[in-house]
Amino acid sequence: MVIENRKKIISALLSILEKNNYNSVTIEKISRSSKLKKETILAEFADIESIVFAYLNQVDIEMLERVRNETDLSDPHELMFNMIINRLEIYDRNRKSILNLLSNKSKFRYKYFLLSTKLSQLFDGIYQGNKDEDKYIAHFSKNLGFIYIYKQVLNKWLNNNDMSVIMAYIDKQIQKGEMYYGYIKTPINILDNFLLKIKKTSNSFN
Repeated sequence: MVIENRKKIISALLSILEKNNYNSVTIEKISRSSKLKKETILAEFADIESIVFAYLNQVDIEMLERVRNETDLSDPHELMFNMIINRLEIYDRNRKSILNLLSNKSKFRYKYFLLSTKLSQLFDGIYQGNKDEDKYIAHFSKNLGFIYIYKQVLNKWLNNNDMSVIMAYIDKQIQKGEMYYGYIKTPINILDNFLLKIKKTSNSFN
């Protein structure tokens, strides 16, 4: 019953967002749309944001399942590409709702982009590369690059729902990111080695 109620609540939120900006969504509207009492909704979710987060978590669970089944997890390019395209394909089912959720006027838009770091955390969780080679700064810079690429692609998707165009754009952004990363790889490795020496020195005093 609890799971069924959660599904109804999330479905009601998406239905309301099809025609309304995120800022105008209320628990009362979700209650009417889901045919559930306000008290039942608040027993499951603290507020509107909590319902949105539950939906976004569902998207990422499905995205990860797809990616694990169709991706070479040791290939960072393929993994990044498939994570982004699968996430957007799932969003596409509720495109109107996502557009209103992430519109320039939406109060949730800024929070969503702050949460973009989650994508790199999911990447870290399933990437099967050589972890010994992932040093501090190099690892950090790759994650920042991935987040930047995702934001660029998402903005493109928000204005264009032709997935063939989006796929080509993702590929182009990943290639461009690799080119820039190649330029800064040497200074990053120097800084990496410097930080490792500091860490080892620090550990020797503990």
